[in-house]
Amino acid sequence: MRFPAEILPYLRGQAFSDSLKIPFLEEQEPLPPWWLGRTAYLKQVLARRSVIHVGCVDHGPENAAARLAKSTWLHQKLVEVASLCAGVDIDAEGIEYLAQTLGLNEVYCADLAAEDVPALQNRQWDVLLLGEVIEHLDDPVAFLTGIRKRYGSCIGSLLVTVPNAFSWKNFRHALKGEERINTDHRYWFTPYTLAKVLMRAGFAPRAFHFTSLNPVVCPPFWKGLYRKRKLEKRIAFKRQDRYPALRDTLVMWAGV
Repeated sequence: MRFPAEILPYLRGQAFSDSLKIPFLEEQEPLPPWWLGRTAYLKQVLARRSVIHVGCVDHGPENAAARLAKSTWLHQKLVEVASLCAGVDIDAEGIEYLAQTLGLNEVYCADLAAEDVPALQNRQWDVLLLGEVIEHLDDPVAFLTGIRKRYGSCIGSLLVTVPNAFSWKNFRHALKGEERINTDHRYWFTPYTLAKVLMRAGFAPRAFHFTSLNPVVCPPFWKGLYRKRKLEKRIAFKRQDRYPALRDTLVMWAGV
């Protein structure tokens, strides 16, 4: 999906509206299937590419080990399919675990927004991935600006994934009079607000998609299984199929 051309002046701060209606235009290529999880989508689009994966540890060595045991650890999945995948994280203990225990070579403990890593800067990379990172930051614009200034010349594209503010699950919880959230999150993002943050940091948003957070355990003939599932799940499946903006995760590509 992409934004119409008339939205760009608003993203750039050249125009203002207190109630701007933003239609999402579909590209020629189809959206990711509604049942495809975020990790599977990232494996598809990053296969055979060189990738810098920021936030590779994923909340500490214990969590990484648990996800590795369940075959759900994103960094390992990317290492398997990318032509080269370097992992970066500010978690020193986690990076030590990846290097010493798991034997991964291309891992670095660094804050890329504030530190130079010559081993990364002296190569050309296809993609820098920020997977579920910027919603944890106090100042995403400053962080992204720092990354662009230090690493913009050595990366082809920026790929950002964040929890989708429009997720059907959020509306479902709101109807129950509650909020369900990761307690370390500072923000919810929509396509417009994420694009606005990227543009403020000097990146150029190109396209965005919506994916499910986890793969839906349901085969392609899922329609025939509707009668065997709870009404709530049927509604969620149908709405994620018909209304992609209700999916869990927002994915956005940006140029440098």
